[in-house]
Amino acid sequence: KRINGGYRMEKREKFLPIGSVVLLNGGKKKIMITGFCSIAADDKTRVYDYSGCIYPEGYLNSNQICLFDHEQIEKIHFIGYENEEEENFKKQLNEVVDDFKKNGISIKRETVNRYIDALSSAKIIMQCDRFDMKSRKSLTGEKKFYLSDLSFYYALNTDNRINYGPVLENIVYIYALSKDYSISVGKIGKLECDFILRDNEMNYSYVQIAYTILASKEIEDREYKSLESIKWDNYPKYLLTLDKFVQKRNGIIHANLINFIKDNKNF
Repeated sequence: KRINGGYRMEKREKFLPIGSVVLLNGGKKKIMITGFCSIAADDKTRVYDYSGCIYPEGYLNSNQICLFDHEQIEKIHFIGYENEEEENFKKQLNEVVDDFKKNGISIKRETVNRYIDALSSAKIIMQCDRFDMKSRKSLTGEKKFYLSDLSFYYALNTDNRINYGPVLENIVYIYALSKDYSISVGKIGKLECDFILRDNEMNYSYVQIAYTILASKEIEDREYKSLESIKWDNYPKYLLTLDKFVQKRNGIIHANLINFIKDNKNF
């Protein structure tokens, strides 16, 4: 809701999009947001929600970069560009923060960002971009993360209860990476294809992973649905499960995951 040429602060959660123009508490000059989670040069332990430059002059030199927190914003004069990528990125970040809170850990979003960067730099987790298969564009604001070694998972899950879906997906991701495939997560409207693989000769393949499809017809239809919706090319489509008995359906290759890896097959 607009008020006096700006927006009421209580109606906007952080983080505001890049390009937003704000006025800080006690300030006389407007600031345009240019970045997030910035570290102060004189205190490496201090992380600010935003970095910005004066408006309308813009960036003049490094001495005029402004670092500030969301709580310091008095008025929002303009809200920057927002789209589905940004909303999904915020949603994923909030889910991680909420998960920490459920476990009694209070943590800020910028801290989560730093943890993700540190884990990625240490090669403990690997980032996989999502790819919109209709627009043929990479969704840079959306990522999935996979462990480089599932021992990290088992070290924290010692009661033998395994969430097979993410574990099998992680195994296939590492296997495809070892075969030197470029990997993305495919988005088809509201559906998702677990992996889009591309080899060095620009050949593609589509892969869906499930523990089983034999439990019910509903599960079978669900796992085939995203692959059957890909009708614009004839690249191979794979459904990998732990089922000993495999089937044929609409040209999709249903294979046993264990045998597929044991036989060192390519996609």
